[in-house]
Amino acid sequence: MEHLFKRLLLLIDLLLLTACKQYPETFSRDIANLQTVTPIKTNQKPTMNHWTERNNALHKTFVFSTFQEAITWMVNASVHIEQLNHHPKWTNMYNTVTVELSTHDEGNIVTEKDRKLAQLLDSI
Repeated sequence: MEHLFKRLLLLIDLLLLTACKQYPETFSRDIANLQTVTPIKTNQKPTMNHWTERNNALHKTFVFSTFQEAITWMVNASVHIEQLNHHPKWTNMYNTVTVELSTHDEGNIVTEKDRKLAQLLDSI
């Protein structure tokens, strides 16, 4: 499994390198332009740095300038996620990445593992 993961990362790196050569103006932007957006509903309670806790999970949507920035962030995050061995449920649509964190081994509830991963994702 680890070998497959490393091959996937190499393939993504190759795709990003190709895209960088084709669209240099897109990739010259700094990923620090990252914004966070979390819709707040009345049944949600705010938690750390724009994360919300609802339905026994932490939720956050990260918004980037481009699709490439979103995918680059996901690839960078995946290395840290693998080290923690705590994998999020996440989806990507164009320039957004929506993340949901809960601990399945503890009965699908929010635990300290989720809060630690949320802080780590915020720092990338």
